[in-house]
Amino acid sequence: MVRYLIFWLPAVLVACFYNNPTSLSHGLQWIFAILMLLGWTVNTAMASYHFPRRTLSLILMYLGINMIAALLLYSIDYTLPILRLAGILSFTPLDILIVALLDFTIPHELYMVGLVVGLAVLGWAAGLLYRRFHPNPYRPHFSK
Repeated sequence: MVRYLIFWLPAVLVACFYNNPTSLSHGLQWIFAILMLLGWTVNTAMASYHFPRRTLSLILMYLGINMIAALLLYSIDYTLPILRLAGILSFTPLDILIVALLDFTIPHELYMVGLVVGLAVLGWAAGLLYRRFHPNPYRPHFSK
């Protein structure tokens, strides 16, 4: 979990506290959003190598909680300050990607949650494939 926070924290800090129209701000937001997505994908692959069922259940729990948070955003007043906190773990750090999708009439936050979960599922599958072809020699599994 600490590795997830290492990739998440810079993306949140830049998205929340250095969000202005300068090119440096936009560049840092893009860099840290992409690093967050790639880092979370790789961390999920590493976690699924050791704990495949627990990792899948955490992915599904993350999906459920963030889908509820995103759906609540569409039913509450947009002037509330809690709006920023609702998606702090998923779509707030990826705010630059949401801004890039503003021209489309889609639920942007739901698509960002879907992107994060989709990449996590790809990482989970990669971890399972790596576990299948390169088993851990210190934890052998015996079959009948």
